[in-house]
Amino acid sequence: MLYTKAFYNLLKFNFLKKKNIKCQPWQVEDLRNKKLEKLFLKLKKLDVELDKQKFLKYSEPCDTPEQLTNILLDNKKKNFYEQIYLIIFEIWRRLLPQKQSLSIFCDELDHRIYLYDNRKIKIDELIQDGIANLQKILDENVDFGANPIEIFRLTKNYCAHDLEAFIYNYISDQIDCENDVYAMELIDGFYPFIENINWFNFLRVKIATKIDIIEANDIIKTILKDLKNNPDLNLQIAILKFMVKVGDPTLFIYILKQTLKNIKYEKEFIKIMRLASDFYRRQDQDKKEKEIINIIKKRKNIKNLKTIDDKDLDYKYFEKILT
Repeated sequence: MLYTKAFYNLLKFNFLKKKNIKCQPWQVEDLRNKKLEKLFLKLKKLDVELDKQKFLKYSEPCDTPEQLTNILLDNKKKNFYEQIYLIIFEIWRRLLPQKQSLSIFCDELDHRIYLYDNRKIKIDELIQDGIANLQKILDENVDFGANPIEIFRLTKNYCAHDLEAFIYNYISDQIDCENDVYAMELIDGFYPFIENINWFNFLRVKIATKIDIIEANDIIKTILKDLKNNPDLNLQIAILKFMVKVGDPTLFIYILKQTLKNIKYEKEFIKIMRLASDFYRRQDQDKKEKEIINIIKKRKNIKNLKTIDDKDLDYKYFEKILT
């Protein structure tokens, strides 16, 4: 469950992508761009009389903007609680940087992730520092006895972005940019906190392939062993996409066959066949490549979400091609 600020950040980020989302202006307003006096004026219009001096005074006994909001609001203003809270949150962020609550930290991290994902971040250190500080917070909580998985799960509730997915994608970007040492540091650093470690083991594969293909194949086999009991079609497809270009051809076909057993829909079947076609093209097996392409063309009018039956003649023929 997302906490209040994370929820409104998510709403705002989605609104920036799709302007037709139904919401009230205050719910998606970018308060970061407003001058401080404008923020206090907004509070005044909502019947909350504050200035900088009063704000600092009232915040003294508080550790978080959430606590301050609860102190300032009486029952008459409860209907405007979230609108007022968002303004107080922004003022707190500016005036009390020394009081870095988890919600404040995650709000800033969300902001930097949004900039990174939209290629608007100008200084790489901004996102690197955000990630380093996240790891530091997690490590400190573990040092005090917190369970790594549980503390990361709690932290994710304060973020609009999917933190686990972002960290994975960011590390993958670093590997693509040949920053393997930094990528490995991040993998090792976040590994204890990740619930689905197979995706992070796949990142190890990407690095190991550049150094020792045997080690890379061993890691893949470890992943596959776990996937037998806990299938993950998206991960299997990601591994296949990677192995089309590098890796053991025999292992690729084995994974392809295992993945084929897990597909449910036409679009997944087509995706698997395209990967197989690409593989056989790279292996100079023109006959098999053409046979698969013909199946794909034949099925072009079938709807993406049509359920695949393992008795499907094309399915059976594709299985035969793989043998």
